[in-house]
Amino acid sequence: MLPSYYVHMEKLPVSLSGKIAKKELPEFDMQLTNNYEAASNETEERLGAIWSEVRKGDPEEIGGTTDF
Repeated sequence: MLPSYYVHMEKLPVSLSGKIAKKELPEFDMQLTNNYEAASNETEERLGAIWSEVRKGDPEEIGGTTDF
C-alpha cells in the first residue's frame, strides 16, 4: 500500500524526550477523488453511513466506488 500523497517537511517536530510531537505536525485536508456512484443496495448505504460518520463528512460523498 502506498500513500496517496506526501507532505515534505524540512524537520520533524520532536518533544523533549526525543519522540515525534504529533500535536505539532501540520494539519492536512484529505480530499476524496472519485466518480460518485450512488449506493446500489442497503449494505452499501449502511457502509457509506458508517464511513461518513468516521470521516465526519457528507454521506452523499461516499458511494460504492469511493476510494480513500
